[in-house]
Amino acid sequence: MPKMKIGPNACRAGREQEAKSMRSLCSVLHFWKYCGHKKCLRARACAVDHKDCFDRFWPHVPEEVKIMIRTGIKSKAAGLSPQQTLAAVERETERWRATMAQCEAAEV
Repeated sequence: MPKMKIGPNACRAGREQEAKSMRSLCSVLHFWKYCGHKKCLRARACAVDHKDCFDRFWPHVPEEVKIMIRTGIKSKAAGLSPQQTLAAVERETERWRATMAQCEAAEV
C-alpha cells in the first residue's frame, strides 16, 4: 500500500477548521460579552483570540451545559440524527443529575 503524504496545507486546513469551531463555540456561549475586545463586541461574536477566551471562560460554564455540548459534539461525530442527538443529550444530562443527587444525598 502506498504511503499517504500529508502536506502543510492539510495541517493548516485542520487548524483553521478547529479555530472556526472554537470561535463558534465561544460565540454561542457569549464569551464575547466579557472578553473585553472591542472587535468582538462590535461583531457580537468571537472575533479575536478564541484560545484566550476559551481558556478564561470555559471553567465558568456550568457542568450541565458542558455535558450537553460534549454529548452534542460526540453525537455529531458519530453521525447521529438531530433527534438521536437530542435524546443522547437528554440521557447524559439526566445521568449527570442523578449522579449529583446521589452525591448530595451521601453528604447529608
